[in-house]
Amino acid sequence: MNAAPLDAAELAADTLTLRVFVDRGSVEVYVNDGHQVLSSYDFPVEGPRAVKLVSESGSLKATGVTLHHLKSNGLE
Repeated sequence: MNAAPLDAAELAADTLTLRVFVDRGSVEVYVNDGHQVLSSYDFPVEGPRAVKLVSESGSLKATGVTLHHLKSNGLE
């Protein structure tokens, strides 16, 4: 995944809002209502998968997580 720079206001706010969408072949992250968007496409092998949030500098605190299970589109 490529890094997207944050602007001065986002850095000063000390809080980011992330919307993360994960499916079998992609991960998309929308930062602060789409101000920044990161996309990664991969077709992993079978088995467990995970999403991990990390901070490259400073600390990271997640204050809430909401998980939505989506229905299949039937194109398996």
